[in-house]
Amino acid sequence: SKEISALVHRSREPVFITKNGEGDMVLMSLAQYGELERRLDLYAKLAAAQAELSSGAKPRDLADVMRDLRKRLRGS
Repeated sequence: SKEISALVHRSREPVFITKNGEGDMVLMSLAQYGELERRLDLYAKLAAAQAELSSGAKPRDLADVMRDLRKRLRGS
């Protein structure tokens, strides 16, 4: 309904719906959901990088990483 949509957008936070006193659903705006997905993707990438370092991989210099990113963006 319009009221629920307005509440979700106004609060800018997930709205928790209960059923018989138990958690049932969470409502959030698409913008909030997109931000959550981006954050989870970043956490997954950070966890993978940490696991790689823990397994003995040598860290890369920031200048090398930036150079590789620029090449990828240029399509080289």
